[in-house]
Amino acid sequence: NEAKYIQHNPQTKEGGEGLAALFARISKSNPHVNVVRAFEDGDFVFGHTEYDFATRRVGFEIFRFEGNQAVEHWDNIQPRMGPNESGHSMVDGPTESSDLELTETNRALVKDFIDQVYLQRKVETLDQYVAADDFINHSPSVEDG
Repeated sequence: NEAKYIQHNPQTKEGGEGLAALFARISKSNPHVNVVRAFEDGDFVFGHTEYDFATRRVGFEIFRFEGNQAVEHWDNIQPRMGPNESGHSMVDGPTESSDLELTETNRALVKDFIDQVYLQRKVETLDQYVAADDFINHSPSVEDG
């Protein structure tokens, strides 16, 4: 919905005018997009994407929908690098959801992790949330564990 569309990327203007300018700019680069993972939660769709718009990048996109139209968008896009010292790329790993019955439990766990470790800075609680021996890291500059 062009009239309601809110764009949170400061490099793209809002509304239909911003989208038209973005697509005109991208179309000059022979663009390629690979959606690696996509998940939905109510009115939100989350996408993990690979882009090649003249340079290779990896993105994490969040769209909010009203009905069948996107009305809001957030993203974080960075240059594709790696693999890391453990051999993992920024996009490898499982692409399908499993254990869907644990969704609410996992949502609560992530909220608690963010509150305890990031906001309250209780780094000593990290081992309650992360199994270091089994932790696979996809950051190009950090190895597993």
